[in-house]
Amino acid sequence: MREVRFHILFLGLILIALGVLLLLHTREQLDFWELLERYWPLVIILAGIYVLLHAFSPWGALPHVEAASEPPGTGLVGDAFLHHAVWGDIKLVSEATAFRGGSVHTVFGDVELDLSRADIAPGEQKLEVSSTFGEVTLRVKPGTPVAVRATTVLGDVDVFGQKRSGLGPGITYQSPDYAQAEAKLAVWISQVAGDITVR
Repeated sequence: MREVRFHILFLGLILIALGVLLLLHTREQLDFWELLERYWPLVIILAGIYVLLHAFSPWGALPHVEAASEPPGTGLVGDAFLHHAVWGDIKLVSEATAFRGGSVHTVFGDVELDLSRADIAPGEQKLEVSSTFGEVTLRVKPGTPVAVRATTVLGDVDVFGQKRSGLGPGITYQSPDYAQAEAKLAVWISQVAGDITVR
């Protein structure tokens, strides 16, 4: 059975709701800006619901990856990124000789992940990043075989120079040697509001 990723389902529902509201606005059946002005706190409530449901749902979970002895957080970490936060920026760096992916999630704050000095472990390693409000930046070591799927509801997406912006931009990228590579990194980045940069 195909694995369902909770954050993709949640993001899809938000896009559908936003699209319906904007359609009604263009048909002059409701004033979108007045609605937004009155009910903007619902965005925070929805973000909280997302965090709670994602925390307890098996849908969005990656296979469990044990982190190295260094605690997750700001700074140098071991062979996996494992960090979840509601408030604050997340800045992680790995110089692992066998990076094994992981997951990083935040609601309010920027995410900066640096793999520019890390080598990927054999096999397909998976890295999942989600953010509600903030920017996401991922740096990978030049020459690393990588596949990236990056989507945001509102913001810009830049993946190795391919750029999209506006409402609901997304980019799917795969390096030419990805399929044959013995060690490769699959990255999923999803976000509600903010920019995504992968380089």
